Amino acid sequence: EFEKEGYESARQSVDLDGGDSTPLKVDLKRLGGSVEFLSVPSGAAVFVDGKLRGSTPVRVKLPVGRYRFTIQKAGYEPFQSSFSLKLGAHSRKRVVLAPGQGPPMGVIEVRTIPPGALVTVDGQRVGGPTPTSFQITAGAHTMEVRKRGFRPARQDLEVPADGAIAVNVKMKRAQ
Repeated sequence: EFEKEGYESARQSVDLDGGDSTPLKVDLKRLGGSVEFLSVPSGAAVFVDGKLRGSTPVRVKLPVGRYRFTIQKAGYEPFQSSFSLKLGAHSRKRVVLAPGQGPPMGVIEVRTIPPGALVTVDGQRVGGPTPTSFQITAGAHTMEVRKRGFRPARQDLEVPADGAIAVNVKMKRAQ
């Protein structure tokens, strides 16, 4: 059994013949808490550190740490703030969205094989390493995906207002 303060314990068994050894890789999950996001009106997109987590009302489990979040819905001004999550904490973020005329937005969801690539849109880095999702103004954009040891992949996209597009990229090894 593997234990570390602030992490869930993990158990793994291995059968070895006398004198044998084998390396073990154990991924321990950080303990954390949860945050419930609510909005008036409901049905707004919730982004935590740039990653789409669902639509209000939604409960999100996260490891201990500091986070930025955005709640947005077409026809309303986006709301942005930050919070810290402590071990075992369960909090609620309730937001009343103000009517507004921000630009129409859409969501791009990017997955790559292999994962861990960095994404830029119109020359600006967005989201985290793949798989990732992020909100962007609706319309035409050029996306590029890069990962060390692989050829960059470029794609022109048309992002729909109040919609989402999924982009799957199978990266090719660099020669």
